Amino acid sequence: MRKCVLYVEFTAPLRLLLIIIIISMAGPLAPAQDSAVLLGRVIDPGGRPVADARIELTSNDALLHLAARTTADGSFAINGIPAGRYGLLIDRQGFRPSSHQGIAFEPSSVLCVRISFVANARSADSGASLAWTDLSDVSSRTLIDHLQADALPSANNIWSLIENQDFSATTNRIDVGGVWASLPALWSSRGGVSWTQSSYLINGLEATDPYVTGTPLYYPDLEAFQFVAHSNGRHPIAYLSPGGAFDLVPKQGTADYHGALSAYFTTPWMTSGSIPSRLQDEGLDERTRLNSFENYSAQFSGPILPEKLFFFTSLSHLNLSRDVAEFGPDDKGTVSSALVNLAFRLGRSSVHVLWTGQAIHHPTAGAARDVPFSATLDRKNLYNIFQIVWRMRFRPDHHFEVGAAFNTGNIHSHFQDGVIEPHGQEVFRKIPSGAAASAGRDDRTAVILQGKGQALFGRLSRLHHRVDYGLSLRHAVSSSEQEILDNIHLHYLGDEPFEIVRYNTPVRHKERSFDIHLFAEDHIHFPNLASLSLGLHLVSTRGRAPGIGTLPEQEGGKIDWLNVAPRLSFALPFLRDKSLTLRVSAGRYYFHLPLQYLSYGNPQAVGGLVYPWTDRNRDGRFQPGEEGEMWRREGPFYAEIDSELKRPYTDEYSISITKIFQRDLYLTLAGFYRETRCLVETLNIGVPLTAYSPVQIYDPGDDTIPGTHDDLDLTVHNQDKETLGNDFFLLTNPDAGSRVNRYRGLDLTLTKKFGRTVLFFAATATEAVGTSSPGNSEYENDDGVIGALYDNPNAFLFAKGRLRFDRAYTARLGVSFPLLSGFRLGVLAKYYDGQPFSRKIIVAGLNQGPFYVQAFPRGVARYEFNMTVDLRLEKTIALGSARGRVFLDAYNIFNWALATQENEWTGPEFPLRYATEIQSPRVIRLGVRYEF
Repeated sequence: MRKCVLYVEFTAPLRLLLIIIIISMAGPLAPAQDSAVLLGRVIDPGGRPVADARIELTSNDALLHLAARTTADGSFAINGIPAGRYGLLIDRQGFRPSSHQGIAFEPSSVLCVRISFVANARSADSGASLAWTDLSDVSSRTLIDHLQADALPSANNIWSLIENQDFSATTNRIDVGGVWASLPALWSSRGGVSWTQSSYLINGLEATDPYVTGTPLYYPDLEAFQFVAHSNGRHPIAYLSPGGAFDLVPKQGTADYHGALSAYFTTPWMTSGSIPSRLQDEGLDERTRLNSFENYSAQFSGPILPEKLFFFTSLSHLNLSRDVAEFGPDDKGTVSSALVNLAFRLGRSSVHVLWTGQAIHHPTAGAARDVPFSATLDRKNLYNIFQIVWRMRFRPDHHFEVGAAFNTGNIHSHFQDGVIEPHGQEVFRKIPSGAAASAGRDDRTAVILQGKGQALFGRLSRLHHRVDYGLSLRHAVSSSEQEILDNIHLHYLGDEPFEIVRYNTPVRHKERSFDIHLFAEDHIHFPNLASLSLGLHLVSTRGRAPGIGTLPEQEGGKIDWLNVAPRLSFALPFLRDKSLTLRVSAGRYYFHLPLQYLSYGNPQAVGGLVYPWTDRNRDGRFQPGEEGEMWRREGPFYAEIDSELKRPYTDEYSISITKIFQRDLYLTLAGFYRETRCLVETLNIGVPLTAYSPVQIYDPGDDTIPGTHDDLDLTVHNQDKETLGNDFFLLTNPDAGSRVNRYRGLDLTLTKKFGRTVLFFAATATEAVGTSSPGNSEYENDDGVIGALYDNPNAFLFAKGRLRFDRAYTARLGVSFPLLSGFRLGVLAKYYDGQPFSRKIIVAGLNQGPFYVQAFPRGVARYEFNMTVDLRLEKTIALGSARGRVFLDAYNIFNWALATQENEWTGPEFPLRYATEIQSPRVIRLGVRYEF
């Protein structure tokens, strides 16, 4: 088997030695990803450098003072600057002191200023002129501050921001007005990377579910965060994965007491439920809509000890009710959230302590069209995140932090009361009956010790270095208990009994991993402000499936990975004012290890035996003796992990050009190319390809009319009877040398910063081509999901095509501006191309039983495009020193009913492109907020 990456087996002593070496090299480190950098030079009226000038930054609340002195060539550097607005003071004996206000620093920004003392200055305002150059890379991230979230109709949840305001990400749903606000969305940062590689962070510390990577281990409260930053490519050296990194920076305590109370309402009469006649003709009589929506929140901040200890706290409660199409009762959800953020200032250092927790209840989890109430679950989730960060400063140009986090998640689900019938399912259209597929308990724990530091040295007149370095340790544990009612699933083909699956539940299994990350990157700035960045990210991952009992044979498989990810980038400013910048970069990114990989080969994992079902008495209920000879085995119980399993990786190449215009307008055109290799899948080694015989079948094509241009002759494969039930799976990297998934993307963005007007426009063109399992959903057509691709040769048919999150073309426009008399208008418009899909053909009459194959590559057909326009009208009312705000939001104002899914099965309805699911109707929301 081809080896894709460096692989080393580490013994315990070697791991301990490595940790000691890393710590001794790195010293005290920390997560400082959200801090900014200020570089500059000071010159006199004759253009000569001014040495020993004092440069001082003071935050607008006067709580933070940062200072530096210029060197012999007039240069200075200050890092570790928290995001916000500052005043700048320049003082040097022999010159009039000069002060400037309103200087804005964004998270991770790099600003360079040329300060020229003015001859015969008459005041501090005119004592020096400032020429600014923004060296920040804005081409590969989206930054949303709380002002933008307040100014636009944000639907009261983070995933609506990703869907509607992020520059590049695409989600797995169209959420109108927060109809799905109680449920996290799945998303891809560029439409061409697996949703399983998306990351959630708070203060730069990991908060992602370690078992189902790509999902959060908390529910973010939108009102509690100052910034939302999404890195979608050309990632900072601290990030390992090619997926998007979604970092939330919470609000901080203030020098004076401030607070806010808010409430948002949607009542049944504020939503539309009409169905266009064209959709009624297609068989749709309902569309999912909001019944009611209530979101209450309160924030309070201020000093506990003046100038020393500050706090910010936020409480919120979300209560919503959905009328899910073709589902009996109301689908309800509640989310209660709290956050406390403490900051203790200690001279040149500070300590920050954060806790956030959520209690979430979904009494009908799994509700969807045509799903009976009995097939849903009563689910309760409880999340807690504790963080402590110690921020220190050795010098103005050397800043570092040490951070630790303890994350827990408890997901408990129960069958509905009174349900006694086992789970049933129409095997192709996935329509359930009876009980839910399974219930149980999942507990996640992650302990993180992380450090990131930044040191600046050198002179701007020669070579200047900005070195980012860091260390991160993470120990993650997952424990799962699973139960299937009566240990059986009943499968139907249409209304006819088809097969049964017998399971080995109840089962209880456990997985754990330990990760060590060591990384460093040197950004070398040349005198002309061009820069070259060189970086390395070393990661060691050790995964185990420990036994629950005391017997050694109860232990599962193991995964050990050691990888090095190099990064290289170059930036070259043009024009006299350096307002035009060209950037090129190349880098390697490795996938995170989902703990669910370790369930394969675990003797305590779930497994199923599949038998044909002959309903002899035709009562639709299974009785012993109605099963035939075994067809197949399935589930991670019948599997093992390849001892040579490699970590998947992505190579990324990008080029961008950014132009900064007056009035803080940023225009960027960026292109990205990615190749992903060594993808992980299960390979059915129990039934090899030689156990199948080719069979020719005829398909009349999309129009179902024989003898026309689209007729197909397809080769499918019939399994030898002697091999039925011999399935055994190896978790490995099949076709590692030839299976390459490719992504090409082009982004165009225009943003306005630092003003009362909010403006952004983002358009993307995407082509994501890969080989993935048969099916059209995000749980099938995704290269990070373990599916059926290598389980049998029929899954290979047209397996290569466009991936699920490839929306081809997207566009987003957001604008908010003040009107007269305290009014403000916000408009948010979004266009998504439809998702790719393939027609499915049911094949029957072969030894292994009925199955489906794809009729053409995904992407030949797409669902209907989606488009929404949302509005926010706000009125601000002065109430003495406080103020009131009244919001009127309208989502999907044109009440479009565009298809989000279409009929995918061969038949006379396929060429008609009938919708099977559509976007939700118009929603009106009223909000009030009191700020003091």
